[in-house]
Order: sequence, then structure tokens, then C-alpha cells
Amino acid sequence: MSRVAGDTDLGSSSVVSLVFTSSNWDTYQTVIVLALEDADAANGTATIRCSASGLADKDVTATEQDNDVLGIVTDRDVVAVPEGSTNAFAVRLSAQPGADVEVSVSRVAGDMDLGSSSVVSLVFTPSDWDTYQDRDRAGGRGCRMW
Repeated sequence: MSRVAGDTDLGSSSVVSLVFTSSNWDTYQTVIVLALEDADAANGTATIRCSASGLADKDVTATEQDNDVLGIVTDRDVVAVPEGSTNAFAVRLSAQPGADVEVSVSRVAGDMDLGSSSVVSLVFTPSDWDTYQDRDRAGGRGCRMW
């Protein structure tokens, strides 16, 4: 048994060979497929191949049922903004995306005197998804409230 293509987080466990004899050739033998923990939210796939000398290969496609959910995470749920001043909160993603993700920031309800500053969107890539972005920590990008 071996993984021949696909997601490297998927593969067969420690079983590397099965032995069939004249007395057990018609009995299924179990192969355990492992899906390792990863940071992404993608359901990866891999091809696992069974092969034996003189026989045609048999491929099995394994699909990972990922337990990571892609979402938006903030470093706080409440921001106190002194009147006439500003305060900030930071944003990151909960799992690694497969491609860039743009997160929009806007006031959707409440006091018209409160809102986000000129930054209206943050872009997270598969390489920086777990790094908080805010105006002070990300070179001017982020969520500053006024």
C-alpha cells in the first residue's frame, strides 16, 4: 500500500503489505487510512494504491473530512472608543484558506458616531492567514474605530 498522488496529509497507516494465501484469498483485509491534522480547511484527496507482482494495480481514492472551519477571528469582541479618539481591533482567519480571502470591515448597526476608518478590507493569503492584522501591527492596515 502506498499513497501515489494527492494530499500528503492522507495515507495508509503502518500496514505496508497484506499477505493472501490459498486459504484467505477471498477474505477482505483491512487497511487503515489516516488523515493527519493540518491547518487548512480543505477536504484533501489522495490516491492509495494496492499492487502485487503479476496483478493489475487497484487504486482507492481517500477524501479527508476536514475538521477545520474557515472563519473570521478577532482579538476582542468589544472595543471601547473614547469620544474624540480612536481604538483598534485585530482580525485573522481561523484556518488556512486555499486562496486569498478579502475580509470587509464596516459598521452595520448602531450609533452613527462610531465606525471604522478608511480601511474597508483586509486581504489574507495562505501564508499569512494566522497573523492578526490591525493598523498598528500591520503597517497601516486594519480596523481602527473612531
